[in-house]
Amino acid sequence: NNMFYELVEELVGMHAGSLEHDEFKLDVIRYFSVDTAITAEELQSGKTNKLVEQLYQEVRDMYKRKTDAMREGLLPGIEKIHHDVNASFSKVRMPFSDGQKVIDVRADIAECVESKGREIVGSLEKFVTLGIIDEAWKEHLRQMDELRQSVQSAVYEQKDPLLVYKLEAYNLFKEMVGEMNREIASFLCKARLVVEQEAPMRAAEAQQRTDMSKLQTSRNDQNPLLGQGGGAPEQQQEAPKHEPVRVEEKIGRNEPCPCGSGKKYKNCHGQE
Repeated sequence: NNMFYELVEELVGMHAGSLEHDEFKLDVIRYFSVDTAITAEELQSGKTNKLVEQLYQEVRDMYKRKTDAMREGLLPGIEKIHHDVNASFSKVRMPFSDGQKVIDVRADIAECVESKGREIVGSLEKFVTLGIIDEAWKEHLRQMDELRQSVQSAVYEQKDPLLVYKLEAYNLFKEMVGEMNREIASFLCKARLVVEQEAPMRAAEAQQRTDMSKLQTSRNDQNPLLGQGGGAPEQQQEAPKHEPVRVEEKIGRNEPCPCGSGKKYKNCHGQE
């Protein structure tokens, strides 16, 4: 919620008092997937505090509706797994996407059931935050390495390299934190479960077809359900539409990789 509020303040601060109402609405949709009710006259009035509170309330209401629907849609499938006496799974794996990237979310099945689905939302927020922070920090370290090499030229400009390095490093860190907060807030607002019905789209890119009757779920880490036990045979089943289960087809080692790289599967993702 704090990230939402900070991003709302940033957007309102950029547009309050201006005539750029269309641009403001597009920015709100781009980050929050919300069609704000703030009018051009209200935006032009420049009443920043009022605009911030109004937009923040709209974002909060949208996020609550979204997470409530998510819990109601996913909980029945998780409860079915939890009450299955033959299942030895303790965690469920749910891939979420914002339309650009996919982040795998893992949640404890028992905790999801006991919390009436709140653990689903909590796990989503945790894994999305940690995943985006990890990516942002790796990129920040790369930029810091480039900065360390570039400030050496400051000597020839009769500047203190250490002072230049500290100032530039501080600016890079601020930019990283701001971009990171925007990306986390945007992903959470747009997050949707990647269901198994999308698999044929990926297969089409590799010119392959999926026979859903021959697909199986698995307990290994490459599949949605993560089992703590072992040794039991795989269960062949077709995942219900709303269950957080994704099944994948078996790809030949010499066939094109589904990621679209143009490489053979064994030389690309098959190496994993």
